[in-house]
Order: sequence, then structure tokens, then C-alpha cells
Amino acid sequence: LHAIPKEIAREVQPSPEPRESGAVKFMLSTSDVPAERVRLQSLGATILQRAWQNPEESFDAADLEGNVFGVHHA
Repeated sequence: LHAIPKEIAREVQPSPEPRESGAVKFMLSTSDVPAERVRLQSLGATILQRAWQNPEESFDAADLEGNVFGVHHA
């Protein structure tokens, strides 16, 4: 994971669809799942709340390039 240079980031076009078939899914932990969901949405992430996930404990999301990652309670 890294930050790309701002001049390149300006050119990144959001992916219309999350890439669900990736071979790798990063899992990130937080002590406040609801607050992290709000923060990521404010940055442009697409929240993918799965039917089997408790929204207080975990969710999946897709970044602006469509890469799917998970967030769960630490």
C-alpha cells in the first residue's frame, strides 16, 4: 500500500464496478467500525455491506480503482 504522487492521482478515474474476483483481499482492523465506514465513504470508497456481516463489526469496501478490501473490528 502506498500513496501515489498527487499529479498521477488526479488522473485516476474511479472504477464503475468493484473487482470482486481478485486473488487478494486486504483486511484492515479498527476499533470503531461505524466511524471508519463514514470516513472511507467521505473519501470516495464504495461500501459493500454484505448480508452476512454485522455492520457494527465489519464491512467490505472498494477503493476508487475498484480494489475490494475488508474492514473489521480489532
